[in-house]
Amino acid sequence: MPEDYQLDALLQLANVCYSISKCEHIVNYADELQELATIVYNNQLHHKKKGKAIQPLRTERHLIVYYGQGYLMKGLALSKQEQYEEAIQYVQKYIDLSWFEILDNLGKQEVEKFRYWGEANLYAFHLLMGKFEILQKYVEFLKKYPNEVLPGLLNIVEAANKHDFNIDGVLNIFSDDIKQFEKNEKVINISSHNQFRNQLAIYLFRRGKLTEGINETIRCLYISEKLKEYKSFKKCAASLLNSIERGTQISD
Repeated sequence: MPEDYQLDALLQLANVCYSISKCEHIVNYADELQELATIVYNNQLHHKKKGKAIQPLRTERHLIVYYGQGYLMKGLALSKQEQYEEAIQYVQKYIDLSWFEILDNLGKQEVEKFRYWGEANLYAFHLLMGKFEILQKYVEFLKKYPNEVLPGLLNIVEAANKHDFNIDGVLNIFSDDIKQFEKNEKVINISSHNQFRNQLAIYLFRRGKLTEGINETIRCLYISEKLKEYKSFKKCAASLLNSIERGTQISD
């Protein structure tokens, strides 16, 4: 298979594996993608230095996308396995790709995207490691980039549950955004919304806010049924049952 088609195929395979959380496969495809993109880049660079014409790639994306995505996908896969320090090392490999020599205007735009994704992921990974001192900077970043609010809040609530710290102030800051998630399901990642509601319910239960936690769990149940995500549905149902038992114990 020509290298052009291999690049597109590997990127698609990595994305599919990420969507179904097959971390080992993500790592393998991400490594292959990055290695192949490096080979293609070096060949193009060799032609450029020799003064030869560079054969245009018949790919869906700019070459730098395949190069950067190899590192980005591997970092995300490692983070899913809670290997945050290793994941951060891969962020450092794509957060600044301005050194890439073969860049047109489109390529420069892609470099900026990787910088933006890298900054977001650094905040997320450090927070998930328990480094709460960066929380305020993360909040300011989310204010600056509204499209990152949902995944950002998911990371923040997950980190709060993981390390038991208070994020009531953060939830208050983004309360209007949270209300809009349900209204804008066509333009947000519904699966991420579902995960956020589940994590938020857990957080509220742990803070003793049982009524609010139950309301969030009901929202989670509704979204899970809508998406036919039965594993998530069971998880939400278990959270609801635990909350009811906890409420009964308190009243007793």
